[in-house]
Amino acid sequence: MRTACGFDIQVMSRLRTQRRWAIFWVAAYVPFGLALLYCDASVVFGSLAMLTWFAVAAVALVRLRLNDCPRCGLMFYAESVWGMTNLAIPFTAQCMHCGFEVDGSDDEPIL
Repeated sequence: MRTACGFDIQVMSRLRTQRRWAIFWVAAYVPFGLALLYCDASVVFGSLAMLTWFAVAAVALVRLRLNDCPRCGLMFYAESVWGMTNLAIPFTAQCMHCGFEVDGSDDEPIL
């Protein structure tokens, strides 16, 4: 399904959803660990739970990083064509190459 400007709505929706899930898994890591500590979980269970949570967060970040920009076709979260990522802003809604925003009203294709 395409919008009036030619962008695939499903691709943009998937990118937004993956970004939200990645933010959730990373941001909830510490509160989850504190909840385990507060609930007095055993050391083995707590360690395995935190390791699993970390692995899921890492997978979510890798999946997020592999998305291509619907506007320019380059990697959305990569500074260069070779795939080097700017880890300072891993959850931005803006393409690192062309500045396309998936949450904004920037629906103009590159000419």
